[in-house]
Amino acid sequence: RGAAAAPGGAMATAAAAAPVPVRLVIFDLDGTLVDTETLVKRVCQELCETHFQVEYREQANTAGLGMTPLNAAGVVVRELGLPCSAQEYYELSSVGMKAGYSTCGAMPGATRLIAHLRARGVRMALATSSRRYSLGPKLTPHGWHDGVFEKSVCGCDVEHGKPAPDIFLEAARRCGVPPEACLVVEDAPAGVQAATAAGMRSIVVPTMRNAAELYTQAGATLQLNSLLDLKPDVFGLPAFGDTVGEVAIPVDVWRVKGEVIAGFGRGGKDIGCPTANLPTEVLDKCAAATSSCGIYVGWASLGAESKVYKMVMSVGWNPFYKNEKKSVEPHLLHEFEEDFYGSELRLVVCGYLRPEASFDSFEALVAAIESDKVNAHKVLGMEPFAQHADDEYLRPS
Repeated sequence: RGAAAAPGGAMATAAAAAPVPVRLVIFDLDGTLVDTETLVKRVCQELCETHFQVEYREQANTAGLGMTPLNAAGVVVRELGLPCSAQEYYELSSVGMKAGYSTCGAMPGATRLIAHLRARGVRMALATSSRRYSLGPKLTPHGWHDGVFEKSVCGCDVEHGKPAPDIFLEAARRCGVPPEACLVVEDAPAGVQAATAAGMRSIVVPTMRNAAELYTQAGATLQLNSLLDLKPDVFGLPAFGDTVGEVAIPVDVWRVKGEVIAGFGRGGKDIGCPTANLPTEVLDKCAAATSSCGIYVGWASLGAESKVYKMVMSVGWNPFYKNEKKSVEPHLLHEFEEDFYGSELRLVVCGYLRPEASFDSFEALVAAIESDKVNAHKVLGMEPFAQHADDEYLRPS
């Protein structure tokens, strides 16, 4: 496990040096602010298995990221060789999608960023390929529906969808702001291409893994692992002021529990940091675990014990080890005399330390992990993190 380079670098320097101040932040919606991608994949998989009896491949959904729903449906039909038209697939999938919109969680850092910009009077708009009827169910659960976005432009409002620039240009026009004074926040290559074609700067939190070059070619100004890594002042916007102990960011609390299973066998053996792994199916049911990635801190409890422990954990693919599957690997900051495989592990996650990434050497990886442990121990003794040690979720059932 590890951290990517801190947000910034050459692209951030270029953004900071841009002569025109940012006057409008334009957000994409799906995959950027709300985690609809998980819903899209689940609906598609269910249709493949129950209606079409064909093998589901995630690439079919990934290839249509950022497109209008009908165009994305056409990609799915083509990629999977489904015996129907794009319109027919769109109508079939719409039933499951509509039923699930209100359950879609906020993407990591989205709630924090929107609240911060709104409190500082930064103008915001929405430019999404989604149909307008879906905005309410997606935005309302997060308190983003009324008055948060100055204008909202949907795919049906313009002639050409992303990657054409129409939707972003229309958002800027409606707000009376020139394109060069707009900053776009996206997740899909098509959206970044659209922002670039519109003459706007863009921040991207890639939905597609291992595709940094693709987003660079699309013209992304800055690539981040999460909106939690964003430093708004890089673009001349008001800086965040909520960092705890200079290293940790408070997050929307999320909770998960399950039976401890054997993991990769490398935590204790390789790096002296044994982890208590949870089954993949438990993680799949936790929306926050599905959309989060990075190094987090929080509290843990085990089995029938009421005692709580400080913990630090990796969420993601562990780039140093090149995992094929996403994992959550908590390390409890306590010396245990024996293993506790089979015990129920309860986790309350409340803070974010840093993003994942690979390292140039094993020694650098170990040094970063040791630093994580020190930082976790420090900040969990501070508010607002300390209060979560009393979370009822940590009590044995």
